[in-house]
Order: sequence, then C-alpha cells, then structure tokens
Amino acid sequence: MGNKSQKIRLLTVGIIGALLGVIIILSYNITVEKNKLQGLEKLSPSKEAMSLQNSFIAVADLVSPAVVNISTEQILKYRYYGYDYDDFFDRFFNSPYRKPKERYYKRQGLGTGMLVSNDGYILTNQHVVNEVNKITVVLADKSEFEASIVALDQAHDLALIKINSGKKLPKVLLADSEKVRVGEWAIAIGNPFGYDHTVTAGIVSAKGRLYQSNGSEGIKAMPNLIQTDAAINPGNSGGPLVNISGEVIGINTFIVSTSGSYAGIGFAVPVNDAKELLKEISKVDRKTVNEKKEDISYFGLKVSAVDAAAVKKYGLAVKEGVLLASVMEGSEADIAGLAEGDVIIEIDKKQVKNTEEYRKYVKASNIKDGVLMVVNRRGVVYFAVLTRS
Repeated sequence: MGNKSQKIRLLTVGIIGALLGVIIILSYNITVEKNKLQGLEKLSPSKEAMSLQNSFIAVADLVSPAVVNISTEQILKYRYYGYDYDDFFDRFFNSPYRKPKERYYKRQGLGTGMLVSNDGYILTNQHVVNEVNKITVVLADKSEFEASIVALDQAHDLALIKINSGKKLPKVLLADSEKVRVGEWAIAIGNPFGYDHTVTAGIVSAKGRLYQSNGSEGIKAMPNLIQTDAAINPGNSGGPLVNISGEVIGINTFIVSTSGSYAGIGFAVPVNDAKELLKEISKVDRKTVNEKKEDISYFGLKVSAVDAAAVKKYGLAVKEGVLLASVMEGSEADIAGLAEGDVIIEIDKKQVKNTEEYRKYVKASNIKDGVLMVVNRRGVVYFAVLTRS
C-alpha cells in the first residue's frame, strides 16, 4: 500500500514538472519573438529609401495645387416611337402616321486638367471637353469656375480651356519630353472615378508608341505616345504625367484594358506635342480684342464676330452684333429656337456689337431668371429667353 502511494506521488510530481517545463519553454519563445518584433520596430529605413519617399512627397506637394478636376455636362437628344398621353386618338385607332417623339437627357463627364499659366489657362484632352454644353473646373482649394474652350488640337487629342478666377494661380512646370528615358519614374496625378488629386507611380514603360483605333469616330491613329504602368483610370484623362523632378512629361490620355479600368498599360501624349498649342494661345493672348475668338461656354452657343465673310456666307442684314456660328443640338439655345446664322443684337436690352460685349453682358445677366436675347435672322427680328437648365 505504501509503495502504491509513493508511485502516485512520483507520477504527480512528474506531471507537474512536465507542465512547468512546457510553460517555461513557451514563455521563453514568446519573449524571443517579442524581442524580435521590438527589434524590427526600432529598425530605421535606409537613407536611399527615405530620400526616394521624400522625392515622391515633394512631387505631390509641388504639382497637385496646379491640377484641376473637370466635370462636363452634355445635353443629348434621342427619338422614339412610344405613345404619350396626348396621343390618345392615335393609340385608340392604332394610327400608322405616328411621328417620332423627342427626349433630351444630360450626360455627365469627368476628367482632369493642369494649369499652364497663372491667369487660368488649362491644358486637358479634347475628348474631355469637346461638344459639351457646360464645363466646370474645380481647383485644389475646392473653388469652382465655369470654363470656356479656347483651342482644340484634334490630331493630338488636346484642348486648352480658360477660367477667370480673378487671382494668381499655380501652374505646372513643363519638361522636354524628347529627353524622357525608358525606365525613369512616371507619376500620374488626376481624378480617377471622381477621387480628386489621386497620386499613382510607375515607370516609363516605352516611348514612341503608335496607337491605332478601328472605330468610326474619334482619332484613328496617334503616334509617338509615352507608355506607362502608373495606374491610370477613367477620370485621369487630361491630367499630368510627371517625372521625379515634378516636371510634366506627358498628358494622360487613355488606357488599354479589357475591363475598362487599370491594367498596367496607359498612354500619355508627350508634352512637347502640346507646346505648339500653347504657342498659338500666346499669340491670341497678346491681342487686346480678338474678334475672331469663339466662345461656346454659354447655352451651347458657338459665336464669332460679324465680318465681311460672315455677311456673304449667311446673307446677313446687319453688320454689327455676334454671329451664331453653330448651335449645339439639345442645348438651351436650341430649345429656345435660336439657329446658326442668327445675329445677336441685344442682350437684356443692351446693344451687342462684338464678342467681348456678348461675354460681358451674359456674365452680368441673371441666368437663373432668364436672359432675353434679340436676334436678327436675315432681316427679321426675333426674341428668345434662355435659361440655364
């Protein structure tokens, strides 16, 4: 009996000893791992890594204030053969002489642009702003301005637009895109999916790319493009692609993707291709009054000066005023009944003699209440009230 009790005590002591051993081993391992983690927390990144990180931060700080968000509004018209309530008799008698109905709808667009001058000139893509009724620019400080198109370059899918902020604005620095090398850093800043001032980084993947499109509309071929793997998505169009020095090397234009979103292949127009467009603008800007300048920022109207060529082309009965060179289909002006070839002679009872006065009077008018325009249509005077929908 005594031997049996002794064996039980020895077994108990052994089990307790084994448990204590396991606890000690686990505690030791936990301590070792904790020390390792603490050691990792105390590690400092290399000077090279910190220098590169600081370079990206500096680029974002330098360029972002000159990057703008662009939103557009386009009024489109479509026809259909459905029945309305006022077609009761046609519907009841199943008339075969039904006329197509017309409906208007607004299409919204997003893009990016970059300020290229301190007085509000913005470079972007043509496909972002072309044939739209309204262009709204949002600056980095969240202030909003309506923009007008100054010039278009269809061959390179580029556009220059203008805002009047009344203050000095930051602008981007332009690089020499001929000196861009494959493998150098490429940083994209833009408005992908509406997320403003998004910064992404990659490298220049290739130069001199030729993109060909089989589509029936738009640009069929664009040569000499910069290819990058920096993330570019819908909304980045028109934004800057910059080098590690913060200089613009290209204008982000489109991507190649089966999903419509980033797939590692994006293309930018070299900034040197845009410099020719900027030279043309400087020529226009040197003129105090530019009667040939066109403006499509109000009510879907594209206007120009009344000159000898216009009088001959349209058979105008007046030699002063503002010629409607075109009226965008479905726009406020189109709905009000204005047409190409009309000459605006008055705005809100103020005589209009040229395009400068036209812009001045429209800006001064109360658009929400409606703008009264008097037009001369080949000798006949018409009245139209235009409101911003």
